[in-house]
Amino acid sequence: MSRSRVAELASKLIAAKDGAAASPHWTALDKLARKGDREASAALASYVENGELGFIRGFLAATLFEITKPGSAEFAATFIQGLTDDETCYWSIQGLVRSLGAAAYERVCAIALSAGEALPHRACAIKALSTSAKQTFDRGLDEDPGRWREDHLRVDEVEAWMKNGFPIGEGYSSAAQDPALLDPKTPLERVAAKLEKRLASWRRDEAANPNSLLVVADTEDLRAITQRFALPAEYAEFLARFSPTKALIKGKRSGDDVRLFGASELLDAQKGYAIHGRSGEALAGWPKGHVVIASISADPFVIDTLGSGAILFAEHGQGRWEFEEEFAKFGDFLKSLV
Repeated sequence: MSRSRVAELASKLIAAKDGAAASPHWTALDKLARKGDREASAALASYVENGELGFIRGFLAATLFEITKPGSAEFAATFIQGLTDDETCYWSIQGLVRSLGAAAYERVCAIALSAGEALPHRACAIKALSTSAKQTFDRGLDEDPGRWREDHLRVDEVEAWMKNGFPIGEGYSSAAQDPALLDPKTPLERVAAKLEKRLASWRRDEAANPNSLLVVADTEDLRAITQRFALPAEYAEFLARFSPTKALIKGKRSGDDVRLFGASELLDAQKGYAIHGRSGEALAGWPKGHVVIASISADPFVIDTLGSGAILFAEHGQGRWEFEEEFAKFGDFLKSLV
């Protein structure tokens, strides 16, 4: 796009006094910046630094973060200034770490350790440091730091790490996967390998929260499960060797996505169906031997552990559970997902 056109959009954006007036101009500049237009990117950075409308400054700070390449200091000054603006701080933290790497750690640590800073900003800082420096400050926490509570902030660990000179850690070890996923031979292995390939297309790079993976199940998880349920052999083998981690299998239509539970989630998945979510007491009306293994929008798929091992399905919210057989065995259900 010509420089005169970009300059015109930038001028109109600056002059806009409300979101409706600003929207066509900032969205046009945003699209150009994402296509690599350097002048448009500079116009966005200028607005992040000096623009009147706070929520648009926030949107555009997010764009700058998303278009910043690791190690590029092009917008570093904008991100540094953005740390002092409540509207842009969240994205400026991430942008600065992406831009400067270790050179950003001192500034970002100051936000993480400041009791007077907003919780989302502190959480974002700790998450960004964990990812960049391969630390484990975010272990066991939601992948979105916006959902963290104050007691989730491991400030003592962050402070100790800072005093130690910001060393790069070892990060998280990769989840163990069954080698048969790469060289499948049995029918179960072949369908698991196909499912793994499907999941890979939706996988997010989130070391602290592995997702959309088929992994070897934790022995303690399996022990807890087998103490409670006698699972059919085929499903028990799948769960042990190819246990899903936060697996959401996309359906052809909106609302058809299947949440397939793994060994680490299976016991919790029974809550609200077979047992009370808080007390753990059995809920009336739930058929004995029915184990929830998956769901679509909270409608459960169960495996009949006391009968034929068939996969049944029912809709929730109907007053009582009326299950119907969907698949004669677990392997058929699994094939339907790939």
